[in-house]
Amino acid sequence: MLRQSMENSHQLALAAVERVAPGTVQDPTGQQPYQQQSRPGTVLDFRKMSSRDFTGTEGILYADDWLEDVQRSMELAELPRALWVSAAASRFFDIALTWYRTDPRALVRGLT
Repeated sequence: MLRQSMENSHQLALAAVERVAPGTVQDPTGQQPYQQQSRPGTVLDFRKMSSRDFTGTEGILYADDWLEDVQRSMELAELPRALWVSAAASRFFDIALTWYRTDPRALVRGLT
């Protein structure tokens, strides 16, 4: 788990440097410039970068930090905005997942 977290942090750092100074990041062997992906990001790309899950029981401070982490990961993964909701929901578990799976029309009826 720690190794995966370190690899994710390394990928985030490489992506951040590449965005600021394209073509300057070297691959681990130092032979060729790191090539930025030319395709739009996928939910899998996002999941590799975002390691934090959300259950709905953590509290408001965790929820706020989690949202910032998720948004930053989506931007770095170059995930199309049309996939943001499903990508964020892929990190939901327990109560949050149950809430997400609830029919939205039922939620609206419950509020009126």
